[in-house]
Amino acid sequence: MKPLFKSRRESFSRDFYRPQCPVIAAPVVITECDLIYEPGAFPPPQNLIIHVGTVFSGEDAECLYSILDATRNVFPIIYLDSAEIIPAVVSFLESNRVYDVGLCGSFDKPALLRKAYELAPYAHIIADCRGIKLPEDIASLPGMLSRRQATSVILDMADAMPDTVHALEQRFIHVISDCRDAADGEQLLTEATSAVYGVNGIITDDPASLYVTLSRFPENTFLRRRNLVGHKGFQNDGTYSENTISGVVAAGDAHLDGAEIDVKLSGDGVAMVMHSLDTRGMFDVEPPLVTELADFDKLSSLRRIKHPNEGVDRFDDLMFAMADYPETPVVIELKPRACYHRLDEMVDFTKELLKDERCQKNPVVIFGADNIPDCKYIRKHLPSLPFAAVTAPPKNFKVPVTRKECEDLLYAVTAAHEGLASAYNPEDTGISRTFNEYAKIRHLTVFPWSRSWILAPSLWETNGPKNDKTFMAGYDAWTTDHAEMYLDLPVGLEISSVAPDDDEIIRPEGLIVYRDGSTRAVSCGLCIIDGDVTLTRVSGGYKVSPGTFTAVLTYRSELHFGDYFYTVSEPFTFD
Repeated sequence: MKPLFKSRRESFSRDFYRPQCPVIAAPVVITECDLIYEPGAFPPPQNLIIHVGTVFSGEDAECLYSILDATRNVFPIIYLDSAEIIPAVVSFLESNRVYDVGLCGSFDKPALLRKAYELAPYAHIIADCRGIKLPEDIASLPGMLSRRQATSVILDMADAMPDTVHALEQRFIHVISDCRDAADGEQLLTEATSAVYGVNGIITDDPASLYVTLSRFPENTFLRRRNLVGHKGFQNDGTYSENTISGVVAAGDAHLDGAEIDVKLSGDGVAMVMHSLDTRGMFDVEPPLVTELADFDKLSSLRRIKHPNEGVDRFDDLMFAMADYPETPVVIELKPRACYHRLDEMVDFTKELLKDERCQKNPVVIFGADNIPDCKYIRKHLPSLPFAAVTAPPKNFKVPVTRKECEDLLYAVTAAHEGLASAYNPEDTGISRTFNEYAKIRHLTVFPWSRSWILAPSLWETNGPKNDKTFMAGYDAWTTDHAEMYLDLPVGLEISSVAPDDDEIIRPEGLIVYRDGSTRAVSCGLCIIDGDVTLTRVSGGYKVSPGTFTAVLTYRSELHFGDYFYTVSEPFTFD
C-alpha cells in the first residue's frame, strides 16, 4: 500500500466539516469506534477515536489504513490499550506520514501515555478519565495530566461540570465530555447541557443531530467562559504598575482567570518579578541599571516613576501572596535574556518554590517559542506545570484567513514545538477566528496576548475596537492589559422563571452571573433548540404553540464598539 500522505505537511490538509454554526468556538463533534468502521452519512464528525486493542497485527494495520483513508476530513485519535503496541502503531503512522494525529490512553496508565509522547512527540496526547474518580482538588488535575504529557482529557458527562471544565481550561487542558450514557430520549438534552457547560468536545453517536442542536443557538453565542488573564498582572488602566504583588493580588480580587507575570534573576541570583532588560522608563536612575546584572538590594530600593510606592518584588513573595487566590492561577513567564542566560537557575528556583506549602498551587508556565531547546528543558524539569509557547508574528506576517493559510501556520507551530507545547500564546493581532477553529479541532489551546498600551501609550478610543474583536474571536483565554473593560460582562445565566402567565404567555426571567459570583435579575430571550412548535414574540414575552420543546434562556451583552454576544442558560424541557 502506498503511504496515506505524500509528506508530513500534506497530513495537515484536512477539509474538516465546518457547519454554519452561530456558536463562537463550538465544541468539536467526536465519534468513537473500533477497527471496524464504515463512515456514516454526511455530515461526518470532526474527530474520530479509533480503538486498536492490545495487539496490532498486519490485519489490524490494514483496517486502520482503510479507516484513515476513508476519513481524511477527520482528525484521527488512536486509542492505545497496551504500551506494547505503541512502537508498531507509531511505525505505521510515520510510514504513512500521518503526523496530524492524537494518541489516547487511560489516565490510569501514565507509563503508556508518556511512552506515546516519547515515541510520537508530534501527536496530541489525550488522557481518558472515564470511570476514574477525579481528585477533590480539581485544579490539581492539570498537573497530573501534564506529568502524563496529556493536553486533553475525556470525562464522563457527570464529571464535566462547569467548575471542573473551567478549572481545566484555565490551565490549557481541553475537556471532552462523553454524552452517550444518557437515558432514553434524553440524548439531545444531555449533549446540549454539556455544550452549555463549556466543554471543548462532545463524544456522540449521532454527529448530524449534534450539529443541528448547535445550529439552533442565537448568533454570537458563547458557550464557554472567556478566560480573562491580566497581562503583567492587573494593571487596571494604570492603577497598578506592571509585575507587582499589588497588581497580581488585585487580579485575584477582581476574580480574573489568571495573572501573567515575568520572572528574571538579579545579578546576585534572586528571582524577581521584572520584564525589562534595564531600568529605563520605569525607574528614575542614571545611568540605567541592567536588571540581570544589578544586585537585588539595589533594585528593590528603587521606586517606580509613576508608582512611587512600588519597587521590585521577589518572585517567591508574589507566589506566597497568591496562595489565597487559587482560582486566579499565576501564569509564570520565565524571561532570561540570551546574554545573561541562567535558565537552569530559574527553573531550579521555580521547582523548589513550588514545593513550599506557602506557595500558590497549580500555576502554569510560558516561555518564548524562539528557543526550542530551552522550551524542552523547561518542559522536562517542570513536568507538572502546563506549558505554553509564546510567539509574536514575524515581520510582514499575513493573518491566516483561508484554510491553507491556517494549515500552514498550524503546521509551522506544531512542527516547531514538537513534543512540548500544550498551548499556543501568540500576539492577538496575529491569528484569526478561523485559525482558532482549526487549532481547536486538533486540541491546541490558543490564548493570545496583547502588548502594553498603557506604557506605549495608546488611546482606548483608537485601539479598543481591536480588543473587542479579540474578545469575540473565540479563543480559549486572553492575556490583556485592559481586563477592567470586560469585568462587567456575565459569565453565566441561571433560570429564574419560565412558567406561563394567565394568558399563556411565557415571560422568561433569569439571573446573569458575574465573575465575582454576584447576580442580577434580568428579562431573557427564549431560544428553542428542539421541538416542532411555533414561537411568537409578543409584548413582554413569547406565545408558544402547544407541544413539548427543549429551550435555553438567552441574554444579550453589548461590547464597547458595536459587537455583542449571547450568554445562555442550561437547556430545559417545557411541555
